Parts: sequence; C-alpha cells; structure tokens
Amino acid sequence: MRLDSMGESAMILRGIERISGHEAARALSDLNLPGVIEVTGVWDSVGIYFDPQAFDPEGIEDVIQGLEPKAEPPAIHKIPVCFELGPDLEEASENVGLKCEELIHEFLNWEYICQAVGFCPGFPFLGPIPERLKNLPR
Repeated sequence: MRLDSMGESAMILRGIERISGHEAARALSDLNLPGVIEVTGVWDSVGIYFDPQAFDPEGIEDVIQGLEPKAEPPAIHKIPVCFELGPDLEEASENVGLKCEELIHEFLNWEYICQAVGFCPGFPFLGPIPERLKNLPR
C-alpha cells in the first residue's frame, strides 16, 4: 500500500489489498475522520480530499489496514443498448469470430462492474468483459 500526495489537499491511496477501492472509500467515509472532505474509490485505489488545516495524515495507513468491507449489495443499473445503429457491429463480430447475434448475446448476458468513472462526466470504465469478447478492440 502506498500513499501519493496530490498537492496540499489530496492524496491517492494505491496498492490496496483485501478490499476494493470502492469498499475502502465507503468504509473510510463512514469513519468521519476530522478534516476529510471527500473519499472517492475506483477499482484499486482511493482518492482522499481533505482540509490540510484539519486533517492529520499520520497514521492513515494504519486506519486503512484495519478497514473491513461492509456486506452491502452493489447497485445494479440496467442500461438499454441499441445494436441496430452500430455501424461496426459486423466488423466487431468478425473480429471476435462470432455471428452478430452471438456477439450481442455474449455482451448482454454479462454483468459488468464499473471500475472507474472516466474523463467525461458519467463515462464508466466497465470490466471485466466476457472471455469470448476479449479480442474486441476499443
């Protein structure tokens, strides 16, 4: 586990083991540590935003080591997908060696995990993907 400074009011916790970044962020938020403004988790790291006047980073690693994940079910979102308007559906199907219907079936019959939200607001990075679609380029 490693803490990297992101200026005077933020740090990123990397190399978390035992629990996901999302679970660690949720558990850290629940601790209501003095001076912590926001805690944001992604797949394997946590961003901690704080008031430098009120937050003491000393010992934060010990606090994090003791965190236990809560047994909360993840939120599930169903997102409608339109394949008919995809101009590259046939090319994508050929790329992975499946018929269009098989590609759609593989894609739709899988639960994706939101690992992070990217550079555009609301743009999710989802994964892992089904084994049969692994050769599909971005």
